[in-house]
Amino acid sequence: MELIKEMWDDGWPGRLMLAFLIFVVLLIPAVIYGSVKEQEQWDAFATAHACKMVGVMSGSTQTGVGYGVMANGQMGTVVTTSTTPSKTGWLCDDGVTYWR
Repeated sequence: MELIKEMWDDGWPGRLMLAFLIFVVLLIPAVIYGSVKEQEQWDAFATAHACKMVGVMSGSTQTGVGYGVMANGQMGTVVTTSTTPSKTGWLCDDGVTYWR
């Protein structure tokens, strides 16, 4: 509680930071709720359209080296990372294969 009081008493910069932190904390349950609802909608759709699993794509992570702006504002060598999640293909009775 002391930290919150100090941030509030710090003026507008502290209050903005406090508002941002509260927003982030409230955003986490909203994102979880949204993903649960999306899964429920997919389950209902898959049941209604007799979807059957027809394929799986494994995810991957790739790293590389490139040139970009560093934290100090100078150009330099940076490490890049690219991630592709795993996917499952579902063929439904509407003739469409959905990848999730």
